[in-house]
Amino acid sequence: MSFLDSTSHVIQLLIALGGALVLFMLAFSGYARALFIGLVVMIPFQPIDSKYGSINMAITYVVGFAMLLNSIRKTSRSTGIPLLVPFVVLIIAYMLAWSMAPKMFWPKYFLNLIQIGSDVALFYMSFAYFRKEKDLGTFFNALIVSNVLVITYSVIQVFVGYGHLSVFGVGELSMLENRQDQRLVGPFLAVGITAEYLVIQSLLLAHYMVHSVRLRKAGFLILLCNLAVLIGTGNRGGFISALLAVVLFLYFYKQYIGRKGV
Repeated sequence: MSFLDSTSHVIQLLIALGGALVLFMLAFSGYARALFIGLVVMIPFQPIDSKYGSINMAITYVVGFAMLLNSIRKTSRSTGIPLLVPFVVLIIAYMLAWSMAPKMFWPKYFLNLIQIGSDVALFYMSFAYFRKEKDLGTFFNALIVSNVLVITYSVIQVFVGYGHLSVFGVGELSMLENRQDQRLVGPFLAVGITAEYLVIQSLLLAHYMVHSVRLRKAGFLILLCNLAVLIGTGNRGGFISALLAVVLFLYFYKQYIGRKGV
C-alpha cells in the first residue's frame, strides 16, 4: 500500500468519524425524530455500501445510541423494554451457533451479527418514535416519499438499461445495473425484494386512501406506478402476493368501503 492510499484511507476514516459525531450530537440534542424519518426514506437505498454494512446501518447505530441515552435519561426505571427477552434469546442462540461454526466462517457470522444488531436498533427506534400517536401521519408521509423515490429510481433504471450510472462519477453513489433478462431490479439487490416492497407499500397506500380523502388521487396514481414497476420485475411471487393481498384487503376493509365498493 502506497503512502497516498494510506493517507486517503485515514482521511475517509476521519470524515466518517466526524459525520458520526455530528449525527450523534444532532440526535442527542433533539433532532433524533427528524433523523429517524430521514432514515425511513433512505431505507430502500444503499448509497455507500461495504462488506461491513451500508451508511444506513451506520446511521441506525449512531442515532439509535443517541435515542437510547435520551430514553435512559428521561424515562423512569419502571418502564419496560418491549420484546427484550426474545431478542436476548435470539442473540444467545446466534452466539451459540457462531461458537460451533468453523473458524473460517467467523468473519461472516460477525458481519451478520452487525446486520442483526441494526435491525434490533431500528425496531427500538420505531418503538420510541411511535409512542406518540400524532407522529403516525409523518411516518406515513415518509413512506410515501420513499415509495415515489423507488418508482423514480426504477424509471431511470429503465432508460439507463444495462449501463452503469454514477452520481457525479462517484462509484459509491452508482445505481444498480439492470438484469440481462430485462427484469427491473430497482434499488434492491433482487427483483423479489423489489416486488415485496411494492406490494407492502401498495397495501399501506390503500389503507391511507381509505382513511384520508385528500390523498386519494395522488395515492391512486402511485398505486398505478407501483403496479407498473411490479410488472417490470416479472416476479411471480410478487404477483401472487399482490392477488392474495387484494382479497384480504377487501375482506378486512369492507366495513369502510362497503359492499358496493368491494
